[in-house]
Amino acid sequence: MATSLSPLASRLLIGSWLSQLLLAGLIALVAPIPVRPLVIERRFCSESQRNAMLAHYRMLVLRDRLGIERFRPVILYSVFGKQQSDGLPAASALGLTSTAGDGNRQEEMKLQDNHPTALVLRCQQAP
Repeated sequence: MATSLSPLASRLLIGSWLSQLLLAGLIALVAPIPVRPLVIERRFCSESQRNAMLAHYRMLVLRDRLGIERFRPVILYSVFGKQQSDGLPAASALGLTSTAGDGNRQEEMKLQDNHPTALVLRCQQAP
């Protein structure tokens, strides 16, 4: 026993869905997704620090994929230099286990001067 909607109810239902889509489109235009640089220090981390940092990084990747926040550019730096990309690399590509040293403080200061709004991800600061 299937019930069918009256023509008026059908129009109201379709109109409701269309208005919700229109409202979502307007909100997307008015409130664009924030974009900020992400700076990742690549250096040797203890296993617990590395796991905490990777968990934080995965949360940032999820925020990026959901459109809550965009991270562009992504800058990876170490004592050996820096690499820059326009997208988030896979967590396995961060190379936290293969890089040693205390980090390059001069490079970090230069990056912070060039990208004052950047989110900096380090071993010690991982939540």
